[in-house]
Amino acid sequence: MLQSLIHFVELVVGALAITIANPTDLVKVRLQSEGQLPSGVPKRYSGAMDAYSTILRQVRLSSDVFFWFLYMYIMSHSVYIC
Repeated sequence: MLQSLIHFVELVVGALAITIANPTDLVKVRLQSEGQLPSGVPKRYSGAMDAYSTILRQVRLSSDVFFWFLYMYIMSHSVYIC
């Protein structure tokens, strides 16, 4: 019983970590890529929080696809925990 509880807790913590780390990594990469833009090209984001809110608005337009990929990503990584 204790082993089952431990595995469940590991699964939940892993899923939570992935859910937090994935969007953070996406924002980091997008902000880094803005530094590579040629001069004169307007920036899409004014900072990290603006990037989060802009990406969230874009994701809401295609939320079915986003959540399907998020589900597949979490499931593929949760296999390693069990």
